[in-house]
Amino acid sequence: MDLISKINHAVKESDLKPGDHIYCYRSKSYSSYAHHGVYIGDGKIIHFLDNSESATGDTEGLNSNFFGFSSSSGASSSSRCEECRANKSGGVQLTCLKCFLKGDTLRLFYYGVSKAELALNLRGGSSGLKAEEPEKVLHRAHYLLQTDGFGTYNLQTHNCEDFAIYCKTGMIDMKNGTSKQVELIRQVTKFGSAFSGKKKLDPLAVFQKLKTHLVDERWERDSHGVHVEVEELVNMYNKSLVRR
Repeated sequence: MDLISKINHAVKESDLKPGDHIYCYRSKSYSSYAHHGVYIGDGKIIHFLDNSESATGDTEGLNSNFFGFSSSSGASSSSRCEECRANKSGGVQLTCLKCFLKGDTLRLFYYGVSKAELALNLRGGSSGLKAEEPEKVLHRAHYLLQTDGFGTYNLQTHNCEDFAIYCKTGMIDMKNGTSKQVELIRQVTKFGSAFSGKKKLDPLAVFQKLKTHLVDERWERDSHGVHVEVEELVNMYNKSLVRR
């Protein structure tokens, strides 16, 4: 991919292949939170939405905020086509690409990137993890759709990005999640607290340290989590619901 593609990850629908992890930044959200999903072909996406939203709504993470990031897109039920409007309330969903994007720019999430490539997109959009074969990716996505077995949505630890990353890699961190955008907020907050109260700061030097810190943390965190087969994962979530 060329330099521009590495930075903004924008692609056309014609560039997509079944099993691709796609995302878009919600332009109608004040925080431009990214929504993620797995392209399965024929203009269809499987993705994960807040279980608390209504079937007629079309906002992911409605009224959810995390350090200033909101996943609400501000869209109404009228933004869905007739077919997608009939979806169940929240959970793992199948929608068309148009309803997934809602007018926002289609972007492709890259896997197996280097540290240098991670630095080009600190907000997310790439991972050092290696993606598995499209057949495995599609099997996980379809199985989770059929069973609605990805558990309960949580903006911080179990969101749409965690879903897509799991489908692509089979890797999941049950405690902290694998979302790159959430981890970015955590690390910026943690890093900022280390400099609070200091009077003399070189903004450029602080930025360079922050950038190095973020890349190192993201690279290291890609080694967290465990590989779990999708059938086992669904059983784990089902058992946890029974215990409740």
